[in-house]
Amino acid sequence: MNARWLIVGGSGMLGHALSASLIARGIQVWATTGNHSMAVSQVASIPLDLSSDFDAGTLLHQVKPDVVVYAAGLTDVDKCESNETLARRLHAGAAREFAAASVGTCRFLYISSDHLWDGARPNVAESDPVHPLNAYARTKVTGERMTLQANPETLVLRTNFFGRGLPWRKSLSDWMTDCLRAGEPLGAFADAHFTPIAMPLLSDYIARCMSSNLSGVYHCAGSERISKFEFATRLAGRLGLDEKLVVPRFLADAGLKALRPLDMSLSTRKLAEVLGHPLPNISASLDALSYENVA
Repeated sequence: MNARWLIVGGSGMLGHALSASLIARGIQVWATTGNHSMAVSQVASIPLDLSSDFDAGTLLHQVKPDVVVYAAGLTDVDKCESNETLARRLHAGAAREFAAASVGTCRFLYISSDHLWDGARPNVAESDPVHPLNAYARTKVTGERMTLQANPETLVLRTNFFGRGLPWRKSLSDWMTDCLRAGEPLGAFADAHFTPIAMPLLSDYIARCMSSNLSGVYHCAGSERISKFEFATRLAGRLGLDEKLVVPRFLADAGLKALRPLDMSLSTRKLAEVLGHPLPNISASLDALSYENVA
Protein backbone atom coordinates (compact mmCIF):
# COMPACT_ATOMS: atom_id res chain seq x y z
CA MET A 1 0.00 0.00 0.00
CA ASN A 2 1.24 3.50 -0.86
CA ALA A 3 2.64 5.10 2.28
CA ARG A 4 1.72 8.79 1.96
CA TRP A 5 -1.42 10.34 0.51
CA LEU A 6 -2.38 13.96 -0.13
CA ILE A 7 -6.12 14.65 -0.15
CA VAL A 8 -7.02 17.89 -1.89
CA GLY A 9 -10.27 19.04 -0.33
CA GLY A 10 -9.57 17.03 2.79
CA SER A 11 -11.86 19.06 5.04
CA GLY A 12 -14.95 17.91 3.13
CA MET A 13 -17.10 14.90 4.03
CA LEU A 14 -15.35 12.39 1.80
CA GLY A 15 -11.96 13.85 2.69
CA HIS A 16 -12.59 13.21 6.38
CA ALA A 17 -13.93 9.70 5.82
CA LEU A 18 -11.04 8.78 3.53
CA SER A 19 -8.49 10.25 5.95
CA ALA A 20 -9.81 8.15 8.83
CA SER A 21 -9.82 5.02 6.67
CA LEU A 22 -6.26 5.55 5.46
CA ILE A 23 -4.89 6.31 8.92
CA ALA A 24 -6.42 3.08 10.17
CA ARG A 25 -4.35 1.34 7.47
CA GLY A 26 -1.16 2.96 8.75
CA ILE A 27 -0.90 5.46 5.90
CA GLN A 28 0.39 9.01 6.39
CA VAL A 29 -2.23 11.55 5.33
CA TRP A 30 -1.80 15.16 4.33
CA ALA A 31 -4.84 17.24 3.44
CA THR A 32 -5.50 20.67 2.02
CA THR A 33 -8.16 22.63 3.88
CA GLY A 34 -10.32 25.60 2.94
CA ASN A 35 -12.76 27.31 5.29
CA HIS A 36 -12.75 24.48 7.82
CA SER A 37 -10.04 22.57 9.65
CA MET A 38 -9.56 18.82 9.81
CA ALA A 39 -11.38 16.96 12.57
CA VAL A 40 -8.95 14.02 12.27
CA SER A 41 -6.00 14.87 14.50
CA GLN A 42 -3.44 12.60 12.81
CA VAL A 43 -3.78 14.44 9.49
CA ALA A 44 -1.20 17.06 8.51
CA SER A 45 -3.24 20.05 7.29
CA ILE A 46 -2.24 22.50 4.58
CA PRO A 47 -4.43 25.62 4.19
CA LEU A 48 -5.04 26.21 0.48
CA ASP A 49 -7.46 28.43 -1.42
CA LEU A 50 -8.16 26.48 -4.61
CA SER A 51 -9.99 29.42 -6.15
CA SER A 52 -6.80 31.50 -6.25
CA ASP A 53 -3.40 31.00 -7.85
CA PHE A 54 -1.13 28.39 -6.29
CA ASP A 55 1.82 26.22 -7.28
CA ALA A 56 0.77 22.57 -7.22
CA GLY A 57 4.28 21.44 -8.17
CA THR A 58 5.84 23.15 -5.16
CA LEU A 59 3.23 21.64 -2.86
CA LEU A 60 3.85 18.12 -4.18
CA HIS A 61 7.60 18.64 -3.83
CA GLN A 62 7.10 19.58 -0.16
CA VAL A 63 4.71 16.75 0.73
CA LYS A 64 6.18 14.08 -1.57
CA PRO A 65 2.97 12.01 -1.72
CA ASP A 66 2.63 8.62 -3.35
CA VAL A 67 -1.02 9.37 -4.15
CA VAL A 68 -2.95 12.59 -4.68
CA VAL A 69 -6.74 12.44 -4.35
CA TYR A 70 -8.64 15.42 -5.72
CA ALA A 71 -11.84 15.43 -3.66
CA ALA A 72 -12.48 19.17 -3.66
CA GLY A 73 -15.49 20.77 -5.24
CA LEU A 74 -18.59 22.91 -5.06
CA THR A 75 -21.27 20.33 -4.32
CA ASP A 76 -24.18 22.79 -4.06
CA VAL A 77 -25.69 22.24 -7.51
CA ASP A 78 -27.74 25.46 -7.44
CA LYS A 79 -24.71 27.50 -6.32
CA CYS A 80 -22.77 26.09 -9.29
CA GLU A 81 -25.57 27.35 -11.52
CA SER A 82 -25.17 30.85 -10.04
CA ASN A 83 -21.37 30.86 -10.24
CA GLU A 84 -20.20 28.55 -13.00
CA THR A 85 -16.84 30.33 -13.14
CA LEU A 86 -16.05 29.30 -9.57
CA ALA A 87 -17.35 25.78 -10.20
CA ARG A 88 -15.13 25.45 -13.27
CA ARG A 89 -12.10 26.64 -11.31
CA LEU A 90 -12.67 24.17 -8.46
CA HIS A 91 -13.76 21.19 -10.57
CA ALA A 92 -11.44 21.65 -13.54
CA GLY A 93 -8.77 24.33 -13.38
CA ALA A 94 -7.30 23.53 -9.97
CA ALA A 95 -7.69 19.80 -10.57
CA ARG A 96 -5.77 20.02 -13.85
CA GLU A 97 -2.87 21.73 -12.06
CA PHE A 98 -2.55 18.88 -9.58
CA ALA A 99 -2.91 16.27 -12.32
CA ALA A 100 -0.15 17.90 -14.36
CA ALA A 101 2.14 18.22 -11.34
CA SER A 102 1.67 14.54 -10.49
CA VAL A 103 3.04 13.27 -13.81
CA GLY A 104 6.09 11.13 -13.14
CA THR A 105 5.96 11.75 -9.39
CA CYS A 106 2.83 10.12 -7.92
CA ARG A 107 -0.57 8.59 -8.68
CA PHE A 108 -3.51 10.94 -9.26
CA LEU A 109 -7.18 10.26 -8.52
CA TYR A 110 -10.05 12.57 -9.50
CA ILE A 111 -13.35 12.10 -7.66
CA SER A 112 -16.20 12.69 -10.09
CA SER A 113 -19.97 12.44 -10.04
CA ASP A 114 -23.07 10.59 -11.24
CA HIS A 115 -24.70 13.84 -12.44
CA LEU A 116 -23.11 13.73 -15.89
CA TRP A 117 -26.09 12.50 -17.94
CA ASP A 118 -29.64 13.66 -18.65
CA GLY A 119 -31.26 10.81 -16.72
CA ALA A 120 -32.94 9.33 -19.76
CA ARG A 121 -31.95 5.78 -18.92
CA PRO A 122 -30.75 3.80 -15.91
CA ASN A 123 -27.42 2.23 -15.04
CA VAL A 124 -25.23 4.15 -17.47
CA ALA A 125 -21.80 2.72 -18.24
CA GLU A 126 -18.42 4.44 -18.43
CA SER A 127 -18.57 4.31 -22.23
CA ASP A 128 -21.94 6.06 -22.51
CA PRO A 129 -21.58 9.63 -23.87
CA VAL A 130 -22.17 12.25 -21.20
CA HIS A 131 -25.06 14.72 -21.48
CA PRO A 132 -24.81 17.23 -18.62
CA LEU A 133 -27.92 19.21 -17.67
CA ASN A 134 -26.43 21.82 -15.34
CA ALA A 135 -23.29 23.79 -14.49
CA TYR A 136 -22.21 21.34 -11.81
CA ALA A 137 -22.27 18.48 -14.30
CA ARG A 138 -20.65 20.50 -17.09
CA THR A 139 -17.73 21.52 -14.91
CA LYS A 140 -17.23 17.99 -13.59
CA VAL A 141 -17.13 16.70 -17.17
CA THR A 142 -14.54 19.37 -17.94
CA GLY A 143 -12.57 18.34 -14.86
CA GLU A 144 -12.48 14.72 -15.99
CA ARG A 145 -11.28 15.65 -19.45
CA MET A 146 -8.67 18.16 -18.30
CA THR A 147 -7.13 15.86 -15.69
CA LEU A 148 -6.96 12.93 -18.11
CA GLN A 149 -5.36 15.18 -20.74
CA ALA A 150 -2.84 16.57 -18.23
CA ASN A 151 -2.01 13.10 -16.90
CA PRO A 152 -3.11 10.09 -18.98
CA GLU A 153 -2.52 7.84 -15.95
CA THR A 154 -5.23 9.64 -13.97
CA LEU A 155 -7.88 7.47 -12.31
CA VAL A 156 -11.38 8.99 -12.43
CA LEU A 157 -13.94 7.51 -10.04
CA ARG A 158 -17.56 8.52 -10.58
CA THR A 159 -19.64 8.04 -7.46
CA ASN A 160 -22.49 9.14 -5.18
CA PHE A 161 -21.86 8.70 -1.48
CA PHE A 162 -23.65 9.14 1.82
CA GLY A 163 -22.84 8.81 5.50
CA ARG A 164 -21.98 10.80 8.58
CA GLY A 165 -21.49 14.46 7.75
CA LEU A 166 -19.59 17.18 9.57
CA PRO A 167 -20.62 19.88 12.08
CA TRP A 168 -20.64 22.45 9.29
CA ARG A 169 -22.05 20.22 6.57
CA LYS A 170 -24.86 17.70 6.92
CA SER A 171 -25.18 14.89 4.42
CA LEU A 172 -28.37 13.63 2.79
CA SER A 173 -28.58 10.76 5.26
CA ASP A 174 -27.88 13.14 8.19
CA TRP A 175 -30.86 15.27 7.19
CA MET A 176 -33.08 12.24 6.74
CA THR A 177 -32.04 10.77 10.08
CA ASP A 178 -32.62 14.04 11.94
CA CYS A 179 -36.14 14.34 10.50
CA LEU A 180 -37.01 10.75 11.35
CA ARG A 181 -35.67 10.97 14.90
CA ALA A 182 -37.65 14.17 15.46
CA GLY A 183 -40.81 12.39 14.35
CA GLU A 184 -41.27 14.83 11.47
CA PRO A 185 -42.58 13.94 8.00
CA LEU A 186 -39.71 13.32 5.59
CA GLY A 187 -40.35 14.15 1.95
CA ALA A 188 -38.10 12.19 -0.41
CA PHE A 189 -38.11 12.10 -4.20
CA ALA A 190 -39.89 9.03 -5.52
CA ASP A 191 -38.88 9.80 -9.12
CA ALA A 192 -35.13 10.41 -8.54
CA HIS A 193 -32.98 7.27 -8.70
CA PHE A 194 -29.33 6.73 -7.82
CA THR A 195 -26.80 4.08 -6.79
CA PRO A 196 -25.30 5.38 -3.53
CA ILE A 197 -22.47 3.91 -1.50
CA ALA A 198 -21.59 4.59 2.15
CA MET A 199 -18.45 6.67 2.64
CA PRO A 200 -16.63 4.06 4.75
CA LEU A 201 -17.06 1.52 1.94
CA LEU A 202 -16.15 4.03 -0.76
CA SER A 203 -12.98 4.89 1.15
CA ASP A 204 -12.06 1.21 1.20
CA TYR A 205 -12.66 0.88 -2.54
CA ILE A 206 -10.56 3.97 -3.25
CA ALA A 207 -7.63 2.31 -1.46
CA ARG A 208 -8.22 -0.93 -3.38
CA CYS A 209 -8.32 0.89 -6.71
CA MET A 210 -5.04 2.65 -6.03
CA SER A 211 -3.42 -0.60 -4.88
CA SER A 212 -4.53 -2.15 -8.18
CA ASN A 213 -2.86 0.68 -10.14
CA LEU A 214 -6.03 1.43 -12.09
CA SER A 215 -6.24 4.35 -14.50
CA GLY A 216 -8.97 5.71 -16.73
CA VAL A 217 -12.65 6.06 -15.83
CA TYR A 218 -14.54 3.74 -13.47
CA HIS A 219 -17.89 3.88 -11.70
CA CYS A 220 -17.39 3.28 -7.98
CA ALA A 221 -20.87 3.35 -6.49
CA GLY A 222 -23.47 1.04 -5.04
CA SER A 223 -24.64 -1.93 -7.06
CA GLU A 224 -28.33 -1.30 -6.31
CA ARG A 225 -30.45 1.30 -8.13
CA ILE A 226 -32.92 2.88 -5.73
CA SER A 227 -35.17 5.96 -5.51
CA LYS A 228 -34.49 8.50 -2.80
CA PHE A 229 -37.92 7.68 -1.37
CA GLU A 230 -36.97 4.00 -1.18
CA PHE A 231 -33.59 4.92 0.28
CA ALA A 232 -35.19 7.00 3.05
CA THR A 233 -37.62 4.18 3.82
CA ARG A 234 -34.79 1.62 4.02
CA LEU A 235 -32.77 3.99 6.23
CA ALA A 236 -35.71 4.39 8.60
CA GLY A 237 -36.13 0.63 8.81
CA ARG A 238 -32.40 0.12 9.42
CA LEU A 239 -32.51 2.57 12.34
CA GLY A 240 -35.72 1.19 13.80
CA LEU A 241 -37.60 4.43 13.07
CA ASP A 242 -41.10 4.98 11.70
CA GLU A 243 -41.06 4.25 7.96
CA LYS A 244 -44.51 5.83 7.62
CA LEU A 245 -42.93 9.24 8.22
CA VAL A 246 -41.35 9.00 4.76
CA VAL A 247 -43.65 10.56 2.16
CA PRO A 248 -43.11 10.70 -1.62
CA ARG A 249 -42.19 13.96 -3.31
CA PHE A 250 -41.43 14.69 -6.94
CA LEU A 251 -38.51 16.60 -8.42
CA ALA A 252 -40.65 18.81 -10.65
CA ASP A 253 -42.42 20.21 -7.59
CA ALA A 254 -39.25 21.10 -5.69
CA GLY A 255 -38.62 24.51 -7.29
CA LEU A 256 -34.89 23.94 -7.65
CA LYS A 257 -32.85 26.41 -9.69
CA ALA A 258 -30.75 23.93 -11.65
CA LEU A 259 -32.11 21.07 -13.71
CA ARG A 260 -31.43 17.65 -12.19
CA PRO A 261 -31.42 14.28 -13.95
CA LEU A 262 -34.18 11.99 -12.74
CA ASP A 263 -31.97 8.92 -13.02
CA MET A 264 -28.34 9.09 -11.89
CA SER A 265 -27.79 5.35 -11.49
CA LEU A 266 -24.41 3.99 -12.55
CA SER A 267 -23.41 0.57 -13.80
CA THR A 268 -20.52 -0.74 -11.70
CA ARG A 269 -19.91 -3.85 -13.81
CA LYS A 270 -16.54 -2.65 -15.14
CA LEU A 271 -15.02 -2.14 -11.68
CA ALA A 272 -16.64 -5.30 -10.33
CA GLU A 273 -14.99 -7.35 -13.07
CA VAL A 274 -11.58 -5.85 -12.30
CA LEU A 275 -11.88 -6.39 -8.54
CA GLY A 276 -13.49 -9.80 -8.87
CA HIS A 277 -16.69 -9.16 -6.90
CA PRO A 278 -19.82 -6.96 -7.06
CA LEU A 279 -19.88 -3.60 -5.35
CA PRO A 280 -22.01 -3.26 -2.18
CA ASN A 281 -25.79 -3.07 -2.26
CA ILE A 282 -27.91 -0.74 -0.12
CA SER A 283 -28.07 -3.16 2.80
CA ALA A 284 -24.27 -3.40 2.96
CA SER A 285 -23.91 0.38 2.84
CA LEU A 286 -26.52 0.93 5.54
CA ASP A 287 -24.74 -1.65 7.69
CA ALA A 288 -21.54 0.39 7.33
CA LEU A 289 -23.11 3.46 8.93
CA SER A 290 -22.98 4.29 12.63
CA TYR A 291 -26.11 6.39 13.02
CA GLU A 292 -27.52 3.86 15.45
CA ASN A 293 -24.78 4.87 17.88
CA VAL A 294 -25.68 8.55 17.76
CA ALA A 295 -28.24 9.94 20.20
